Amino acid sequence: MKNYYSESEDSVSRGPPRKGIFILLAIIAFFILISTISQVISLYLNVQEFGTLFIRPFYYALIGGLVLGIISFVRIDLKNRRSIFWWALTNAIPLIRTSDTTSPGQQDLSPFKDFQLTLPKFAIWQVTKLLIASILLTNTNLGMTIIGMTAGWSSGISYLPYLFTLPFFAPPSDMAFAQQNIIPMVPALTLLVSPILGALGTRLIILVGITQLLKAASSTLTELGSEIKKSTTEGSNVGPDLTKIKLPTSTIESLVALFLFWTAFNMFFPSYIDYNSKFMIGGVFLAGIAFAAFSYLDSPNTKRIIKPSQINSVRIGAIILIALLVGASTGVQGSIADTRKVEWNGPYSTQEIAVNRYLANLDSVKEVKYNFSLSPLPPNEIKPYMQEHSDILDAVRLWDLKGAEAKLKPEIGLIPYVDFQDTDILRFNGSLYWSASLKPILPETVEASNVWYNEHLVYTHVPNGFLLLDGHNGKIVDTADFFNQRKIYYGEGGLLSDVWSAYPSDRQTSDELNGHMYSGSGGIDIPPPLSWIFEPNWLLSRPFETIHTMRYKDVHEKMELLFPYFFYQINGKPIDMYPVTDGKETYWLMPLMIALETDRVPWSQNNYFVRHVG
Repeated sequence: MKNYYSESEDSVSRGPPRKGIFILLAIIAFFILISTISQVISLYLNVQEFGTLFIRPFYYALIGGLVLGIISFVRIDLKNRRSIFWWALTNAIPLIRTSDTTSPGQQDLSPFKDFQLTLPKFAIWQVTKLLIASILLTNTNLGMTIIGMTAGWSSGISYLPYLFTLPFFAPPSDMAFAQQNIIPMVPALTLLVSPILGALGTRLIILVGITQLLKAASSTLTELGSEIKKSTTEGSNVGPDLTKIKLPTSTIESLVALFLFWTAFNMFFPSYIDYNSKFMIGGVFLAGIAFAAFSYLDSPNTKRIIKPSQINSVRIGAIILIALLVGASTGVQGSIADTRKVEWNGPYSTQEIAVNRYLANLDSVKEVKYNFSLSPLPPNEIKPYMQEHSDILDAVRLWDLKGAEAKLKPEIGLIPYVDFQDTDILRFNGSLYWSASLKPILPETVEASNVWYNEHLVYTHVPNGFLLLDGHNGKIVDTADFFNQRKIYYGEGGLLSDVWSAYPSDRQTSDELNGHMYSGSGGIDIPPPLSWIFEPNWLLSRPFETIHTMRYKDVHEKMELLFPYFFYQINGKPIDMYPVTDGKETYWLMPLMIALETDRVPWSQNNYFVRHVG
């Protein structure tokens, strides 16, 4: 009789089909390869086109990433040479191998406390972690700060020790206190302290917390693994016997104490300090001392002075007592402050005002007094008065934004490939003008089969990119009187933001609008076969020609690529840029602004440190 069960049993023992896995891995590898090639080509073209402007941000970011990587992940314990990753991998591989067999052997977990790398492997692993971490933890601001400090720039780091005294006394009701003691340390708090504290926290969690927990619980994990494998081998529906597991209570309590001490330390770097800060810090610090004492009492090497049946009551009672002390202290302080608001809250509010005035740069604002009172004039004196002040009255702008756009809109006429993008107010020779910047768009009449050709080779620019309106009298002004160069190849909106443009480097004729031939310095020559990879259409249409390609035609996108130190959006809207000219060429004037988080600056209330730097 034919055996209908032997084939299925054999298939179970063989495990999953390897052919399907190989196909899946090949597909994944193919897409990863395509993505990697695209990124490498983009990186190469950026380096070739922009040079040091493109490389410099990566240099700063790498310096910052190296510092944070060293603090976060690099071990210096040459004696023990432990590694969580390699210990887990060493134990996981045998388990995976034995799980595919019908009769798995008894594979025990190696204790973490006995695991040790060889010295060369340990050194190579630390370097590998550092390289990976420096990429994942890139921090441009930290890198710039470190390089600046090595060159002699003062970050105010010498003022930081004074920060640890602030919670324990009330500041005076004088803004000079913050100006002398808090403001000088703002650069260090915003650029150095925040990322370094984050890196130290990561180190405490991974290299201290998890390492010590695994070291103490290695025998427990070994027993747990044996129980799981035993229940799996027996094939019963009963899980592992967890009653045999002994938790490392002393180690857990010591780690909780360490976490509380670290939390108390971080509380010296808040965004606000008041009369209750010292009690909150003291409460967390006392809780850390309590857990450190519990860890000592629960240590196997310590003589029992409290009965095991009473230890839990002592733990809970101590934590409740600390919470009651802190709650009562803050409650009493709050009640007193409610009745004496000016005396208790006034000094802290004064420092908050001083710090936030500096963060918003209000101290640089000049206040000019102007008399707006009305002085009635007799009818016969009105005309002489107007003539006397004609220089002021003639400079009054009568046309607003909506009115200017409504009058400039018809100037486009029936041109199907341009549209309004932005309207800005400009000043020329003491007069104000509304300037409407245009953007290229794809006409609706373009057929779908011709979209790629028209986007990249025809509608590459706006032939006359600006319209001007006199802001005083509302008259249309000839743009040529102000801008000698009016063709917009780089700007914002429309096709400039959506696609790149290109043309053959050795062309004799042009496919661009009006047959214009671009002669500027923007873009880069891409020879074959690199051009085929950048755009496969070139392989079919122009396989042997070098293609001059203009990428990043959106000015905001280009600025973010080359100058990532600044921000270019406010509330999700791009910052306005303005057309300016030197009489021959036309340029975009982009305001450069920085915004730094101030969650570590006392009395900042997490308001951003903002500056217009250029």
